[in-house]
Amino acid sequence: MLLTDRALGGADTVATANPLACAIKRIAKELFNGSDDYFVVSGMQSVDGDTAQVPPQIAEDNWGFPVSLTRPTVNSKMAGSNLTRIISGGSQVVAAKRPPVVITVAKYEYPLFASLSATRRANKTKVVTWGAADISDATLIGAKGSKTWVIRVFPPAKAAGSASIFQTQNN
Repeated sequence: MLLTDRALGGADTVATANPLACAIKRIAKELFNGSDDYFVVSGMQSVDGDTAQVPPQIAEDNWGFPVSLTRPTVNSKMAGSNLTRIISGGSQVVAAKRPPVVITVAKYEYPLFASLSATRRANKTKVVTWGAADISDATLIGAKGSKTWVIRVFPPAKAAGSASIFQTQNN
């Protein structure tokens, strides 16, 4: 599915996540016959806003959210799948209690280029496009549904003074 519409433009992270969550719910209802046994896989952040807020906001009300995954091990059923996520100072292996789950991929070690046969198959695939009217249960649409507005973008000022190095002692 490609969710695209001028009405969706100018959205902040909340008004981006809300229509995406509604589209995911519709896909689950119509294509998965209401089954909850699925993953929602996303990138960690976009290059335009770079906030990494949209995936957790998609998951906020409806799905579990193991953030910043590096090594998922998926079983035939999602429950019991092991997911390795990045935490402060290392990594942690977690398992979803119940599906569905939104995951963000922080590190991907597989080649980014598809095989010739996969490329040919993708060229023949019809992309289904939805607009704002196709996700009528979305309540926050585009700039009008945004909770924040960008007034000005600027680089941070250079830090004055000198840098300090702090060391901790292990007792």
